[in-house]
Amino acid sequence: MNATVRLSYDKEEYRKRLHRARVLQETNLLCCGWSPCGSQVLAGSNFGDLAAWNAAEVLRPADLADSEAFKGLRRPPRGPIVTRRVSQSPLYDLRFLGDGRTLLVVTEEELVVLGAGFGGENGRERGDLMDLEGQAEPLLREKLRIPAQFFSAQRQRRAVMRPEFNCAAKGTADAAAAVVVGCGDGSLRTFDVQAEGRLVDTRHGHQRAIQSVCQVGSEPHSFVSASEDGSFGLWDLRLKEAVVRTTRIDSSGNSNAWAAACAVDGDGAWALVGGGRGDGIGSGYGVGGYLSRSSDVRLSGHASVIHLGSGRILETVPRATPVHAVAATQAGWILGGEQNVQTMPPVNLTAAVGGEAKTTSPAIFAMGVAPGLGADAPLVVCGASPYVDLYAYAGHRSAVLGL
Repeated sequence: MNATVRLSYDKEEYRKRLHRARVLQETNLLCCGWSPCGSQVLAGSNFGDLAAWNAAEVLRPADLADSEAFKGLRRPPRGPIVTRRVSQSPLYDLRFLGDGRTLLVVTEEELVVLGAGFGGENGRERGDLMDLEGQAEPLLREKLRIPAQFFSAQRQRRAVMRPEFNCAAKGTADAAAAVVVGCGDGSLRTFDVQAEGRLVDTRHGHQRAIQSVCQVGSEPHSFVSASEDGSFGLWDLRLKEAVVRTTRIDSSGNSNAWAAACAVDGDGAWALVGGGRGDGIGSGYGVGGYLSRSSDVRLSGHASVIHLGSGRILETVPRATPVHAVAATQAGWILGGEQNVQTMPPVNLTAAVGGEAKTTSPAIFAMGVAPGLGADAPLVVCGASPYVDLYAYAGHRSAVLGL
């Protein structure tokens, strides 16, 4: 006898879960970082969502013997304490300004300034969440939006996406609330977030979009940039010249070479610039200017060590895959590739790899080192997936954080 089994379920709940599964499948995390107190991790997605996780319970568990990392256990990804839709366009970068309670989020067509309720530089040891977990408004309240007012037509003439705003670094000493932004037309623009987002300065130097910019040591006017035109730039905003120096990474004149990431060591003496060779910075994984994960297009990469005093390239080494993210620690450089991060010595990139760790994401788009914790500072890595990998120290993944 044939029996018919009927399953009853909530159709609306099923549709919601299916929709969420589809969204997560197409979600990439394009930027990540730490709060100034080193207790929270933040990341921004290609759908304009900003999420924050409490890292203190992973790095400083109440009982080390009972922690998952100590026992070698694997657990499902930890959910965020806060998730907020910041913009309708992708989030490309995030920076804490001033006392650490002002967060700048770089989106494609605007800069969003948020008042962040996380611990500042003197936050409590186990994470200053101000007892407001799960409440997005108090923790991430909007203060200001600075819209892009230039260059929108040029995107229509290119096959890959060319954002108005791409990246940011802390501002100059002339204005404590100033922020330096790398833009899609190859310029650096300085905005004062305390003066309603007033444009303070504009410097042109690259032929194509600036993909990464970082401050040189403790020098408030000096910056290094990496551009889609395949060059790095050294900037001194005190000088009248637009840019001190721009130098192509690939001396062979390969027009397909591009630079995507840069980092400066703690002394401000050396810089690392990473990138690739192919059909532009848009060649990679994911949506919003990146190829799909199933694409069979293979690209190569490169990494270069630069002496900032002379502006000369010490060495350039080829990489098997494009380098979209780099970071500097006291122990050396950290490079993000495809499904791995590698630790390299401070100068000699041709030496043996100091350490390597697998990542959840098939391609790495961003990474961040926890502030003020020395050579063994924790690291977060994100990329072409809705997950952030948290490493308590190089080579040891302590937790996976998920949307």
